[in-house]
Amino acid sequence: MPLKAMPTTRTLRLLWWPAVAVVLLLIQTAFSVTVRQSGTLTAYTLITHFLVLILAAGIATLNAVQSREAIRLFWSFLAMAFGAWSLTTCTWIYYMLVLERNRPATLGAAIPLALHIVFMIAAAASRPHLKLLPHRRYRTTLNFLLLLFFWVFAYAFLWVPHSYTEWTVGFFLRGQALYLVENFLLLAVLGVLIVRAQPPWKSIYRHLLGASALYILSSSIANFLITYRGYYVGLKDIPYTAAVCWFVWVALLGRKLAPQLAQSVLTQTGDTKFATLLTMVSMLSVLVVPTVGVWELLRPDEPYRTRVIRLLIVLISVVLLAVFVLAKEYFANRELSSDVGLANERLHLAVNAGRMYAFEWDAETDVIVRSEQSTEILNWIDAGTGRLFIARVHPDDRAAYVATATGPTPGNPTYQTSYRMLCPDGGTVWLEESGHAFFNDKGRMLRIVGIVSDVTERKLAEKALAGVSRRLIEAQEKERTRIARELHDDIGQRLALLTIELEQLRQNSPNLPAEVRDRFGELQKQTAEIASDVQSMSHQLHSSKLEYLGIATAMTAFCREFSQQQNVKVVFAHDAISRTVPSDISLCLFRVLQEALHNAVKYSGVRHFDAELHASSDAIDLTVRDSGSSFDVKEATKSSGLGLISMAERVTLVNGELSIDSQPKRGTTIHARVPLSAGHRSVRAAG
Repeated sequence: MPLKAMPTTRTLRLLWWPAVAVVLLLIQTAFSVTVRQSGTLTAYTLITHFLVLILAAGIATLNAVQSREAIRLFWSFLAMAFGAWSLTTCTWIYYMLVLERNRPATLGAAIPLALHIVFMIAAAASRPHLKLLPHRRYRTTLNFLLLLFFWVFAYAFLWVPHSYTEWTVGFFLRGQALYLVENFLLLAVLGVLIVRAQPPWKSIYRHLLGASALYILSSSIANFLITYRGYYVGLKDIPYTAAVCWFVWVALLGRKLAPQLAQSVLTQTGDTKFATLLTMVSMLSVLVVPTVGVWELLRPDEPYRTRVIRLLIVLISVVLLAVFVLAKEYFANRELSSDVGLANERLHLAVNAGRMYAFEWDAETDVIVRSEQSTEILNWIDAGTGRLFIARVHPDDRAAYVATATGPTPGNPTYQTSYRMLCPDGGTVWLEESGHAFFNDKGRMLRIVGIVSDVTERKLAEKALAGVSRRLIEAQEKERTRIARELHDDIGQRLALLTIELEQLRQNSPNLPAEVRDRFGELQKQTAEIASDVQSMSHQLHSSKLEYLGIATAMTAFCREFSQQQNVKVVFAHDAISRTVPSDISLCLFRVLQEALHNAVKYSGVRHFDAELHASSDAIDLTVRDSGSSFDVKEATKSSGLGLISMAERVTLVNGELSIDSQPKRGTTIHARVPLSAGHRSVRAAG
């Protein structure tokens, strides 16, 4: 029989606390029923509240010490909240048990009680379920301090003047109304967190909401009884004790779930509405404090002493608020300077690692100003003006560079180009330039700023890779030619002889049964079909028509044979193209046509295809289209199939461009454009 896993110490502690809380509540209930309004009941209740709150503060402090970032901030604020709450209980113990009074001084008991709600709001607003950015930590702390200042001002403005006067019901109710607003703000923040958070944080927020709601209910009942019937310890304090015990449960639950809570922290998203909630609430003090001061100055119906105290509080608060705003501005500027410095350092490292430099060209003076990194890249060139720089560009790239660099318009101010620069030793270096042009109101170019990177190594690697690809394709074509020759000259001939021999055997054996003679005829027919397929395969591997009759004739013949073999319809249209097209270009376009049609038959799901071959004075264009199913071009190029990759490499090797357009309900179009060299510009047949 397998042994059960032993519960951990954290689990035992979590399981035992509800039992302890029930015992505490039962004892308080028994005292409340048997010894009403006695010193024993009062002492038990107040001391129990104090000890339980100290326990909650201690466990929350342990959670904070063992946590990081926003989680530490969350438990730290909760520990301070429970600590402030225990100060209120200490005040009650001192006044009721030591001084033997009915209740403590209103101001002394209310301020810590109000501040503990502020700490809880700050804990919730720190959003520990999200990973804070570095600057978010100090912003959360500063916003909390401003919120704390706002509530201290509110209570001081409403309560301090009355601490010198006789206690009244209206004065007490105003304070309770302010306290309820504070508590309901806490419930609203927790409610939003429950909706936004994921387990296990959702469980923590739910328990906090439940304990806070129970506390608000019990506190409201107690305040009502204090106001209208007088205060005494009894059954009404049982919900209060239950709420205090519930907060200990929250701290214990956080201790047990610490690993899960840390692992479930999510990266902060772009949700700025809730992220700025604490900032918006705290910044209300910037408007509220001066507004309250002006309102106090205009009040004619207030006792002189009360008015002076309130105006003094407003004056002190305005001074403290100004100091706080300056401190926040200082930290914000410090953060901005730090971010800018870090960004510059990262840019500097990236520029050095990538061999890049920045530049600015003035269109009026033609002067180019470059960053210091240009010294290493262009230390062999003295080109302080655009005219001198263009003179150093490779002659084959000069016209294209000038057209690109001077081509930006107000509607399209950016450009990117690559070109070669001449070195004094006769070598070249490849540069890649990205620029942004600025214009005045009249559309005249003022300057260009951009960045230039040395891409010589990349270009050499691309050239080497292209050389490897060229040799592989050449080797592939040689092997295709060899296999085609073997199929045509050897296997094809042997199959033809086999067909003849089968026919002769059938004719020279008149005494054979009819079934055997029919079987000979079927074998002869099958052998002839195999010979025909071998011949067709030989032509696909190596087209002699392409070599001797030209690209247009070879493509026409291939489309006709392909239509017959695949039982599809291929409509091929072409211009009158000369046979003098270079062999590498002819072979490239012929292979692209073959691969495109094979892919179309295999994946498009239709039986009709169009192919066009057109020639202009400087290029040849091949287009293959169908109206069938579309596909994701990017995903297709990443797949293991080599069809699209082979087509792209072939076209690249002859300096051409391959484009593939595939859209739903519009089919697929493959377009290959290959430029002609100066010696082969006239590809159209004369007449």
